Amino acid sequence: MPTTRSKQKAHAATENMNGKAKNPTSQWIMVAPKNFVATGPDGESSCPCFFKMPHPKYGLPALFAFKGTIAFEIMKFSDKYRSWFVNDSVYDDGSLYILSPIDPIFLAIPFLHRVAKQGKFMTLDQIFIDHDFQHGLSRLESCLSCSELEELCDRRGPPDLCAYKLNTEKLFHWLAQKVQNVADHLKTTSLHVGSGSQASNFIKASDTSSYTHGDYTSYAFELVSDYVNDEFAEQLKGHLKIVSTPQIMKSKEEPPSKRQKLNGEVTSNGCLDDYRDQKTKEVKKIVKLTAVQRQLAKVDKTGMKSLTSFFAVKPKQI
Repeated sequence: MPTTRSKQKAHAATENMNGKAKNPTSQWIMVAPKNFVATGPDGESSCPCFFKMPHPKYGLPALFAFKGTIAFEIMKFSDKYRSWFVNDSVYDDGSLYILSPIDPIFLAIPFLHRVAKQGKFMTLDQIFIDHDFQHGLSRLESCLSCSELEELCDRRGPPDLCAYKLNTEKLFHWLAQKVQNVADHLKTTSLHVGSGSQASNFIKASDTSSYTHGDYTSYAFELVSDYVNDEFAEQLKGHLKIVSTPQIMKSKEEPPSKRQKLNGEVTSNGCLDDYRDQKTKEVKKIVKLTAVQRQLAKVDKTGMKSLTSFFAVKPKQI
């Protein structure tokens, strides 16, 4: 852990939800922040809206939500055989939708980068043009302020008619700051930032204290790189001087999980590890004989032939 999210996430929630449900009776289970479901004083203008937008990393259609000037990423988790029991009803769609706030700048970077290749300054209505996602791009434009765009773009023109061009140096400074903010936040948690997944309930305080600033930075880089294309991710990695992903760290104070073999020790049964209690001994099972069997055991069998001898093959006479 962490690994880059798969392309399936870029398709999250795009099949069943697209502004309006295909089936008006369909319902979904969704986990959302309070500011997404809270009713605002302006009524209809505060209602959330769902739009398909190209994912900033892959460019594939994904579903995002907007409420006011806040953008949310929608992730869908589903299994093949799962349903929900709600009150007295059963929802055959057992998918779970999770909404997470996302900086709208990430959604704007691909369009700013496309225009920057032309070497021109353009206004936002000229930058955010894509007929397949035009409604969502119009809503995205309302989420961006002039001061936010100036953090990664050069600007020209009066305040009421701003033209922008992406500045690569500003962009990587902005992305590096994002990584630093995430890394600083991770330090305040007990999150496992080594490679491989691990439940937080089984992480000791001594384990988390052994992480360095570079470990948190590498982990934060992996999270931020999920929202930029591979080209920018590689350049950002070099900008941050990240050599490799964090490795699994194991506390020196933690005892071994099982008894180890010492000095070529091998147990009697050939196993390297012996978990048996040395005091216990095998107890032979006592078989009880019947009265007839006890009487036959007392009979003198001297000179008697066994029953099987009568069925032996006789030698051939020559």
